[in-house]
Amino acid sequence: DGGRTIDLRRLALEGVRLHGRVLDADGTRLHFADDLAESLDAIDKDCREFTAEIDAYIAENGVDAPESDLEPVDWQPGPEPTSLDLRDAGITSLIYGTGYRFDFRWIDFPLFDERGYPRYERGVTEVPGLYFVGLHWLHTFGSGLFYDVGRDAGFVVDRLCRGDR
Repeated sequence: DGGRTIDLRRLALEGVRLHGRVLDADGTRLHFADDLAESLDAIDKDCREFTAEIDAYIAENGVDAPESDLEPVDWQPGPEPTSLDLRDAGITSLIYGTGYRFDFRWIDFPLFDERGYPRYERGVTEVPGLYFVGLHWLHTFGSGLFYDVGRDAGFVVDRLCRGDR
């Protein structure tokens, strides 16, 4: 459908609970950095800069493109707990969306190969409830690329919804 904009601040206004980076996991508890506000500001800055580059390219090349419909959302995070007990919160599954840098140090399960890379089949690991998306060659070349991660995410979510491992 031409894509969609994911705005974390808008999602927060709609009830999604946002936290800082995951620092560690201990039993059923995740520990977060107190850096959500800084992370959101950095994301917004990157988005503004990238959008400005696109707009400049459109203007310089006379591209007939629709006007941007991005509207800034005015939401600032309040104090959030720096830990969350997954069991108490009713969370039974985690999908690790890798982003551009991989950091698996906080995952303490025997699911890594000799290179430190997780073992999986299309993002579904041998650990019940733990999934990956965004890894290179998760299933295809495009798995680790922004434009094609949706296909793998759909596969993982389908498995999760069906209760498959």
